[in-house]
Amino acid sequence: MRNPLTDLDIRVTAADAAIDLSGFETVFVAASALAAPATAITFALKESDDPVFANATAVDLTQVLNAEAKLDAANQVAKIGYLGSKRYLFVTAVGGTPDGLLAVLGSPSTAPVPG
Repeated sequence: MRNPLTDLDIRVTAADAAIDLSGFETVFVAASALAAPATAITFALKESDDPVFANATAVDLTQVLNAEAKLDAANQVAKIGYLGSKRYLFVTAVGGTPDGLLAVLGSPSTAPVPG
């Protein structure tokens, strides 16, 4: 039986930074807004087998869960899932900067996850 506390890897990340998905089958990203942003913040995902942002391409929307996620109010969290198979995922915030950005990686090929 898998233990959700040891089968997840939670990483603090930044917009446009490479999230290395090596060794994991699932990932979702959580972005937060403590105060209401001046304009709604939406998100675009890019993927690549190369950790360089400039080499990444847009993720097909059929590979994104909750693609319409946005931050437009105070104390809000937006969750976006990625179903693709590339090694690196990049999250671009459009219209502003979220207060926090976490990547939650799951379904590890080797468990428990150190950390």
